[in-house]
Amino acid sequence: MGNQGVQTQPYVDLHFRLYKGSGTINTVTADVGMWNSFDSHHPGTGTTRDWFESDFVAGLTATMDKLSIGSYFKVYQSPADIFDSAYVMGFRLGYDDKDLLGQFALHPYAKVELNFIESSGNGSGNGQYYEIGITPGHTFHNVALTLPIRRSEE
Repeated sequence: MGNQGVQTQPYVDLHFRLYKGSGTINTVTADVGMWNSFDSHHPGTGTTRDWFESDFVAGLTATMDKLSIGSYFKVYQSPADIFDSAYVMGFRLGYDDKDLLGQFALHPYAKVELNFIESSGNGSGNGQYYEIGITPGHTFHNVALTLPIRRSEE
């Protein structure tokens, strides 16, 4: 698995601005996304055997000057029944360093995900997931292209 056959991972992330102001909180966004993994070589069964994983996420993010704080709910599921569904609550903290580094800004962040009781998609029981990373990129008009780099620990 992972190094055999054909694998595609389409995803979409949508961010809707709910508030924009000049007080302590500059913006509030609603964040919704879906990530999928289709894999031609794995032990799935039935009509969805190639649909290895489908994840859904919904949350809110508030920005205060250069700092962003977000929380979200995420569901990890396997339509091919490879693993049990996992339900997590996540928290993310990010920093906008473009005033310091200009076009070479790294946009560092840290996040943690906490599994709900009796819910672990990776089979390790109740658990936590930690991630730190950077998301350098460039915005062309209203479209942002990024190259995420991360380090994670389960």
